[in-house]
Amino acid sequence: MGGTRSVKYFLLYKSIELSLKAFLLTRAVSLELLANPRKFGHKILNVLELAQQKGLDDVVCLSDEQLSAVRFGAQYYFRRTFDYFDFIEAITGSKGDPEVHALERAATALIEGLRDTVHGDQTD
Repeated sequence: MGGTRSVKYFLLYKSIELSLKAFLLTRAVSLELLANPRKFGHKILNVLELAQQKGLDDVVCLSDEQLSAVRFGAQYYFRRTFDYFDFIEAITGSKGDPEVHALERAATALIEGLRDTVHGDQTD
């Protein structure tokens, strides 16, 4: 495992976090609140929960497999374990690693599904 794989997980989780936060900004959630480290910060499960409360599921449907993968590694992302290439440490004692293909599908679904919501009528 190690460095390269750790970077991939970090980037996938970062993409998911930023996609969810972009969605929440369109739902009148303040940037100040989203940046609050006690409530949200990099706490991706809190961000996901609020996004679901604000109607994410009406815009993007994430499968149970995708949601499980996001949930599985969320604590490591929050602790910034992926940032510092400590992936082996992150999974020591766990039942494996987040399913990378499910994470990729979740990140892609959020980017594609939220494109119109976040960008409105703008084009690439």
